[in-house]
Amino acid sequence: GARVIITGESGVGKTEIARHLHSFVSNATDPFVAVNCAAIPESLLESELFGYEKGAFTGASTEGKKGLIEAAEGGTLFLDEIGEIPLTLQAKLLSFLEDGLFLRVGSTKARRVNVRFISATNRDLLQMSEDRSFRADLYYRLAVVNMPIKPLREMPELLDHLIERFLTAINQRRAAPLILSDSLMQRLKAYRYPGNIRELSNLLQQISVLGDDEEELPRRLQNAVLVADPAATPTGTL
Repeated sequence: GARVIITGESGVGKTEIARHLHSFVSNATDPFVAVNCAAIPESLLESELFGYEKGAFTGASTEGKKGLIEAAEGGTLFLDEIGEIPLTLQAKLLSFLEDGLFLRVGSTKARRVNVRFISATNRDLLQMSEDRSFRADLYYRLAVVNMPIKPLREMPELLDHLIERFLTAINQRRAAPLILSDSLMQRLKAYRYPGNIRELSNLLQQISVLGDDEEELPRRLQNAVLVADPAATPTGTL
């Protein structure tokens, strides 16, 4: 399938979207391997992605180890935070995307793997390519289809749906259901969600544990301007 890059702020749900894309084109048994490139130290990223042969470096397993690219054989490899990959590794990744062949660390024998590629980033890779910190040729290989995801504050119609979905999930685990007051719902709708869907999920978990007592609400929600409160609307001309 076409290679897709998902772009958007942190927390907009890029991994969930990648899973949906994978499930559209895959059988239930096809692997989906998600890699957060920002969470793996630079020194380990190459051996994690491409695997290594026995004795390739100090501390290497005596059997060697297959990498995440091989683990995704026949399925989808999702590289999140692709902008964090160092330039040396970008060259190896580009080479693999061009011919489907790669070398494990410490090996001279090329291996062929067939995987679908989805990547995601919250950075501007084209700007990075101008600064020479991300290869433009790699960007165009990865971004056959570019899928920008809007931040939650720009999709108020999604907010009701998500609150309902998260509440249903929370209430399946509670003896007494969590019911949100009108005032709290107004605050949830007025809030800007810099952390997007992930932040909304965390906020509702917090409310589930602490209750929706106004005093206990996270300060960011206490400060959310009430849309319905006329006193909160600035008066006079700018």
